[in-house]
Amino acid sequence: TEEEKMTIANQYLIPKQVKENGLDGADVVFSKGSVATIIGSYTRESGLRGLEKKIASVCRKIARQYAEAEEALETQPKIRLTPALIQKHLGADRYGDNFYHGDAAVGVSLGMAYTQYGGEVLAIETNLIKSGKHRLVLTGKLGDVMKESAQAALSYIRSRVEDFGIDPEVLAEDELHVHVPAGAVPKDGPSAGIALATSMISALLGVAPTEKTAMTGEITLHGKVLAIGGLKEKVLAAQREGLVRVIVPEKNRPNFDELPQSVKKRIKVEFAKDYQEVFSVMFASAEKSTSAIPFRPVEGSGGGSDLAS
Repeated sequence: TEEEKMTIANQYLIPKQVKENGLDGADVVFSKGSVATIIGSYTRESGLRGLEKKIASVCRKIARQYAEAEEALETQPKIRLTPALIQKHLGADRYGDNFYHGDAAVGVSLGMAYTQYGGEVLAIETNLIKSGKHRLVLTGKLGDVMKESAQAALSYIRSRVEDFGIDPEVLAEDELHVHVPAGAVPKDGPSAGIALATSMISALLGVAPTEKTAMTGEITLHGKVLAIGGLKEKVLAAQREGLVRVIVPEKNRPNFDELPQSVKKRIKVEFAKDYQEVFSVMFASAEKSTSAIPFRPVEGSGGGSDLAS
């Protein structure tokens, strides 16, 4: 967790790098905000190797700064590292991709992924294009598993249009273009189904989902929500991005109960056995409504491969 990284950095990593870079005789202080900036903006791994490398990089630059002053180390002024100084030494934030995490938007849902660097929050976009025939277009360098998840989510939605208040004509005549930004990054895994379904339903209804809420879980053709892995990392990622709620599969409740109390108390968690429960959280105003005004798509046709008929 971020708290664990903060403690280890202050007690072990910073003293070690200060000594190894010849700064043990200098007055160098890493503020709490500076360490939090390194953790949140320059490293995303679940371990500590990257964090130590960034701390070492800062210490090397401070050592050079002292050396160029050509004065005795003990007589030089105190350096108190702040978030602004960290950015000066390490450059622009490496991770600044939370462009969708603040405000709700029509056709956009937030999924949670587990990568080799830890948890990530991914925006999933859906747009409707009035093309005259229904098809599903997927972009964003998605793997086969996510493509199948999108197809399963759409099939489930088509079988429940009345329950969700979706205009059947829109589904029959309009093209659905689903995109996951950061297209150069490969994305795959069996946990994006409910986020894909939420993005599609939002576009079809013209209603923005509940804000600052991320979700994880695969969806079946009958709307069941399947268990996922990497729950701790995903919940930590949602907290890091400032989200207030996550939706996770009911089958992962035992995994959530095992998380540290410091993690559980900082975010609200909703457990879902089937997608109808997800819909109730994400579209409370549209639930059980059959008179929702459908989103009217723009004229034209989008690119991409024809993945569904």
